[in-house]
Amino acid sequence: MNVIVFDNRRPYNHFLEFFMLYDWGTQSCRKALGSAALQHLLASGETFDLVITESFNTDCLLAVAHRLNAPFIGLSSCTLQPWHLDRVGIPNFPSYIPTLFMGYSEDMTFGQRLANWITLQSFKFAYKLFNDRTANSIVAEHLGPGIPDVGELAKRTSLIMVNTHYSLSGTKPLPPSVVEIGGGYLFSTHENTLDSKLDPELREFLDSADNGVIYISWGSMIRAETLPSCQTRWDPPGTGHATTEGSLERDILCHPKVRVFMTHGGLLAAPRPPTVESPYLTNAKRVSYAYRNRPKNPLDTAVWWAEHVIKTGGAPLTRSHSIHLPWYIYHSLDVIATLLVGLLTFLGAWIWFLRRIFSSGRRKQPTNRDKVKKN
Repeated sequence: MNVIVFDNRRPYNHFLEFFMLYDWGTQSCRKALGSAALQHLLASGETFDLVITESFNTDCLLAVAHRLNAPFIGLSSCTLQPWHLDRVGIPNFPSYIPTLFMGYSEDMTFGQRLANWITLQSFKFAYKLFNDRTANSIVAEHLGPGIPDVGELAKRTSLIMVNTHYSLSGTKPLPPSVVEIGGGYLFSTHENTLDSKLDPELREFLDSADNGVIYISWGSMIRAETLPSCQTRWDPPGTGHATTEGSLERDILCHPKVRVFMTHGGLLAAPRPPTVESPYLTNAKRVSYAYRNRPKNPLDTAVWWAEHVIKTGGAPLTRSHSIHLPWYIYHSLDVIATLLVGLLTFLGAWIWFLRRIFSSGRRKQPTNRDKVKKN
């Protein structure tokens, strides 16, 4: 990806990003459902206990789980998108939970809360209008008729595993059907110690850095050649630099000579620093401790829940009933409307009653003219 897309952002850029994700999702949907391997799998009649799909920018592969007649788990590499909330019954609180596209903190101004609410609702509507409609068309093209709407299939989601952790992404009201396994790919192979994967040359390079090491990682999405030239110079003379594979990132971070880590903040790169014991500042140490100290290894947590879904036939007891409610009932708008009508009726009745009393009193009170005629 060219870094120019991050320059000169406008207030409407997140809507452009939505349609960029929509385009990517459409392409991946066509390639997946049109692949010979998938068609061969469906024709083989092979059965499966569980299907794991990506929860990101298209739900067309939920049709595959439907054809295989197997429960399915969603796997998200980032914070859940707005269109993922309702399918597993996550409460919508845009007052303090920022939408992924906005980049806000939990402490939002009124203007930010307004923009956050508009973005949340418009993205949920746009996803149904564009993504779901396109996915249904592609599913019908490759799998034939008779497949339910992908929006309805999404409500059958047994579980979503999310690559988040409250220490980094903030606390959220999550139902049992949403399991945070942030950093599971980091805890899976080794503990929080220097790993032996470092080759001798790189280890010697790090060991010899008397003044410490600044480690820079651009991830797999950023093309380094698109960076401004001033960011790729190595000064002053006499300093050295080395390039490494991204797979060694955590092993390098664990090295005691690493003093600064500069990262593009990608979905899989951001969780790495909290897994390392380094001389962080106080707040960073607090985050690191919470991120590393959990009741169970996140990979073990993921495996346990996957097996639980299989053994219970889709983990029906973890699903929230809210996924079946119409939007006006979910937000209690019918109850609020009834109370408002009752209150307005009550106030209207009192106003009518008081006006009748006062108007009647005026008619009965004698005027000065009536008094003169009587005398």
